[in-house]
Amino acid sequence: MNGVRRSGLSLAELVAFWLAQLLVGVTGVALLVLRLSPPPEDAFAAVAPSFPFWQHAHVLAAPMLVFFLGLLWARHASPFLRARRPWIWGPEMMLGQDVHGKVLGIVGFGRIGQAVARRARGFGMKVI
Repeated sequence: MNGVRRSGLSLAELVAFWLAQLLVGVTGVALLVLRLSPPPEDAFAAVAPSFPFWQHAHVLAAPMLVFFLGLLWARHASPFLRARRPWIWGPEMMLGQDVHGKVLGIVGFGRIGQAVARRARGFGMKVI
C-alpha cells in the first residue's frame, strides 16, 4: 500500500483501482486493516460490503526471515562476507556457533512468534 500511496493516488483513486482488480491480497501480518463497516464519510463506505479482500492466513515469510537471520548471526556470516571481498579469509572464518541446544527468547507470541518457535524446536532449541 505504501508504494501506491507514494505514487500520489488519493484514497478514492486507490479504492477504484482495487475494485478494478479481481482480488486484493495482503501478504503482511497486521500491516493493513480494512474496516468492513466504515463511517459514511469514509472512502470505503460505498464499496465496503462488496469489496474483494483476502489476507493470507498462513504467512511464512516473516518467521522464515527471522529464523534465517538468526542462523546467519550464529554462523558469523556477516564477518565472513566482509572478509571474503578482499579475499583475506581462511577456513576458520566459518567456525560459528551451533544453534542446537541453545535458548531462544521470543518477544510477542502471536502467529509469527509461534512459527519462529516451531522452527527453533526443529533445531533442538529451547524456546522461552
